[in-house]
Amino acid sequence: MTIPFKYNWRNLRVRWRSTLATTLGIALVVAVFVMVMSLARGLRATFLSTGDPRNLLVLRKGAMAESSSQITLDDVRRTKFLDGIARNERAEPLAAAEIIVLITMDRTSGARPTCKCAVSAR
Repeated sequence: MTIPFKYNWRNLRVRWRSTLATTLGIALVVAVFVMVMSLARGLRATFLSTGDPRNLLVLRKGAMAESSSQITLDDVRRTKFLDGIARNERAEPLAAAEIIVLITMDRTSGARPTCKCAVSAR
């Protein structure tokens, strides 16, 4: 024996608070899911459309990030003239030695200091 459809509608009307809570809960989950998927798609599109696969980042052995890597000027000079480094019309290597300087700055609110990165080319 099946339950008549009008019993279901009456149940939704009588228990309107739990119906509303369930509806809002499902809507919130769907909204969060859509936002997370949008963020993932945007990040993927950004990472795929920027940069060049021919770019090379040289770090010292064991370094996990640019801020923890230190290489000497001699290492830079040797790396610039390795085979496989692109060159311009005058046969000069298309390479740039860059340095990242971490500085600590006081916050205007007086809270704990923050670390800022200043990038300087060559």
